[in-house]
Amino acid sequence: MSAYYSSTIESFLATSEKEIVATLAGNYFKDFAVEVAEQHFAWSEQVRVLKQALVGLRGWVYFEYEIPRLRKRIDVVILIDGRLVLLEFKTGRTSKIKSALIQVLDYALDLKYFHKESAKLAILPLFLSDHVSEYPQQFLSHRDRVFEPVSCSFTNLSMVIESFLLVSGPVSDKIDGGVWENSRYEPTPTIIEAAQSLYHSHTVTNISRSDSGIHNLTGTVDIVKSIVEYSKSNKRKCICFVTGVPGAGKTLAGLSLANQFLGNDKAVFLSGNGPLVAILREALSRDGADRTGNTRKSERRKVSSFIQNIHHFRDDELRREDPALEHLVIFDEAQRCWDARKLTSFMNRKKLPLGDYWSEPYVLINIMNRHRDWAVIVCLVGAGREIHDGEAGIKEWFLTIQQFFPNWEVYVPAMAPDDVELSIREVLGDIDDVHKKQELHLATPTRSFRNTNVSSFVDDLLHCRVDTARTYLSNIESASIENKYPIRITRSLVLARDWLIKKQRGTERIGLLASSEGQRLASEGLFVKMDVDAVPWFLNSSVDIRSSNMLELVSTEFQVQGLELDWACIAWDADMRMMNGAWSYYSFKGSSWNNIKSQEQKIYRINSYRVLLTRARQGMIIYVPCGDEARKDITRLPEFYQHTYEYLIGLGIKEIKESPVSGA
Repeated sequence: MSAYYSSTIESFLATSEKEIVATLAGNYFKDFAVEVAEQHFAWSEQVRVLKQALVGLRGWVYFEYEIPRLRKRIDVVILIDGRLVLLEFKTGRTSKIKSALIQVLDYALDLKYFHKESAKLAILPLFLSDHVSEYPQQFLSHRDRVFEPVSCSFTNLSMVIESFLLVSGPVSDKIDGGVWENSRYEPTPTIIEAAQSLYHSHTVTNISRSDSGIHNLTGTVDIVKSIVEYSKSNKRKCICFVTGVPGAGKTLAGLSLANQFLGNDKAVFLSGNGPLVAILREALSRDGADRTGNTRKSERRKVSSFIQNIHHFRDDELRREDPALEHLVIFDEAQRCWDARKLTSFMNRKKLPLGDYWSEPYVLINIMNRHRDWAVIVCLVGAGREIHDGEAGIKEWFLTIQQFFPNWEVYVPAMAPDDVELSIREVLGDIDDVHKKQELHLATPTRSFRNTNVSSFVDDLLHCRVDTARTYLSNIESASIENKYPIRITRSLVLARDWLIKKQRGTERIGLLASSEGQRLASEGLFVKMDVDAVPWFLNSSVDIRSSNMLELVSTEFQVQGLELDWACIAWDADMRMMNGAWSYYSFKGSSWNNIKSQEQKIYRINSYRVLLTRARQGMIIYVPCGDEARKDITRLPEFYQHTYEYLIGLGIKEIKESPVSGA
């Protein structure tokens, strides 16, 4: 149920306070086992205030309206002539007015971008308290018609609503209240929000968009579930490869599967991405502690069985000979598995000797092969994501299966990305038990929920496909206000920071990103070699100097892969620079740039910038330094940066040369 109580304003005014509160309490009791006396008092107060404020108005009123992505309910929503007023009530004195305003603004932004019938409406977020004396002197609207949140007293509510109706402009379309209440809600959660929702028994259908993206995602989850059930019923061992474009939801699919099979089947989500594991575990622990009242320490113990670091799982199981507890393991970013050389070197230091051909795929399959009945491995594969030396790529998995585990049934996408498809044909062509399933490829990006052309634009930008990149960017720039994904460029880090600050609203996350090889950004105060703790960077509030929102600490591709920000600045150093119409690649050693000749290392660098340029959900700005124009520092000569800047400008990226107006 979207709201615990909804009716026309006319009907609301004609219904007794006692009857309205009884309806609210009855629906609340369906969701929560215990009724709280304080909640009854709060509802009674809200009803009394609204019965005075809404006299003479026509529209609809909704109490306790659900925002599923945020797992919250808005105290009251008022719909009047194509405008929405969102009310967050507080009785008694409070020192948390600022946090309350941020909270109600989050509600407004969520409705604007994920609630179909709210997309074109003017929305006013409003905090009400019996201890607020001031009256808002002005109403500031952004281009998307979401107004800045304001606060007022209970007695001033009617005047605030009347003023808002006047300043919000003429309304072309009036929306029926029943249609609005039952409108499609199509959220695109961050991976952190998704993990929290899935952990609390939601499904991908509840928390994701109801368009081609969610249908694709639901189909992928369902087909893998059927493979698991087949494996259990027939005592078979199966390995399943799920591919997808950047931001299509591979990790979300994996988390959903791990959560659904957590019980008797002992499923686990494995990742070699240390920051991702740490952030998801901490986010789930904090959320669980807030919900249950338990300590974070006790919640961390629970979460540890759901999400694990692949390296810890691997090392623990290598010390054992019996089967693992888990029958289903999901390996995120499986193409980043270690080859035999890197794994052997690492294990020798740990005094865990391996066989001659023990790559990470071999070890993981061998561990699961100990099961006498059934086992399933799900490999989530991102295209073009190998970003570090020793990462073997997807072909290593296929070679391992072919040479050592031919008894395993293999499931691959019917239409896989080119690199995966080539490996399938080269390696798996002679294996009988290769099953091709269309649902195993996620083709629709959902991270950049405002515009799905962003990942294609980034791919063309990195591969110098100028004409198609320009076309994608033109489509992005011409999108409607609610689908705008601004991509900007600047030569000033001050302006880049200012742009991010002015774009951020509510609890949206902003941050600075740069390549791990961008060492000369140190001259700008961006130290890519500094050990940044990803947990506070992604999770802590703006008052913490370690938070991404402070725009002090810069994170690299290794800290942000698999995660996302709302708005990002990508600082572009001379480690990948445009020369004569093509990219040149450099590493900084000692006190000079050295040309990279290894094709493998070039691929890593391209993939690093791909990760950085696809982290932002709502928009990004690229900062290209000017270099040392006095030419005293030969490691930052202007020509190291100028051609890159000209190339990006030539694609049609608009430049920021002065401080932007807030909301522009």
